[in-house]
Amino acid sequence: MKEKQATSQDVARAAGVSQSTVSMILNGKRLPSFTDETIRKVFDAANSLGYKGVRSKRTTAAQADTIVVFCPVVSNPYYASVIQSLEQAAYEKGFRTVICTTYRSADIERRHLREVNKESTAGIIFTCIPLHKALVEDINYQIPIVVIGDRDESINVDTVEVNSYRSGIAVAEHLIDLGHRHISLISTSLDNQNIIRVKRMEGIRDTMAKLDGESGFYVKSRKVSSLTDISDLDIEHKVGFELTRECLVETPFVTAMIGINDMVAYGILDALHSAGHTVPDEYSVCGFDNIFPSQMLNVSLSSVENFVQQKGRSALDILLKRITSRGGQPGAADSITHVEYQPRLIVRTSTGEARNYGNWKKQRTL
Repeated sequence: MKEKQATSQDVARAAGVSQSTVSMILNGKRLPSFTDETIRKVFDAANSLGYKGVRSKRTTAAQADTIVVFCPVVSNPYYASVIQSLEQAAYEKGFRTVICTTYRSADIERRHLREVNKESTAGIIFTCIPLHKALVEDINYQIPIVVIGDRDESINVDTVEVNSYRSGIAVAEHLIDLGHRHISLISTSLDNQNIIRVKRMEGIRDTMAKLDGESGFYVKSRKVSSLTDISDLDIEHKVGFELTRECLVETPFVTAMIGINDMVAYGILDALHSAGHTVPDEYSVCGFDNIFPSQMLNVSLSSVENFVQQKGRSALDILLKRITSRGGQPGAADSITHVEYQPRLIVRTSTGEARNYGNWKKQRTL
């Protein structure tokens, strides 16, 4: 009589787990819901029963233990902090990470996406809005993807968001409450490839537009190419510094300056100090992202909290749930998850009441 071959149901019974658990583990999918002990029990049971569908532990771990993280640059502490929070959470779940830096180049992003190893990649996380949305949606059918960025209904993947438009409103309202009526925004590239910056600008602009009487909102930006992002680690600070020096000549009546992010705002602060101006007595300065140097006493920058660590961990949690729900199989999700953090302005000593420009000018010429 021919000996009956063991089935996955036999393995499940011997290991004390469900048949679906056996199927996922033995088919080379290392999912975060399975402990090392569960994986060991399944392999031991399969080997002892002579189950033909078993694969080695080495193959299992290698096939889907990597999370690929896309980011524009690592020189900005915002992205470095997001990446570290992602890596900490990933390592806790038994995954490793691979970082792909795009320098905001559509060509570089496309090349990285095409080179993703579908056999070893469990999921992908974008720390900014992808430039190739359609391609990302296509890949999401094979590998789950989560995007950390701004509210963007044009991309059909899971997202973790902060409403950048409302962030701009929060900064503008704070400065208006302090009596500022002439405000400059200093920014790196403002275009459709940097939609978060644009939405921050729009929030400030629309809030300023509601003011009665004399007021003005002045935007000064500089295009930064992908090549410059790669070659100049200090470009954001430089843009803030150089454009502020120009603003001091072109719009001396401005009483508050906003950096499109904290790195640009640091350049604004340095330019003001180097020109002999005081903050916040003569000029108020505000930024976005609330990266860790902003809380240092000698910086003390008012900035919008961007929930860096929380967003990284939320993105990974969503990704792991998506991996588990798919059971390692390709196919788009039945629903899309959007997690939104509400912007919160952290007020420090870089912002204060607007100076009386007439009196200030008279005192400076004495």
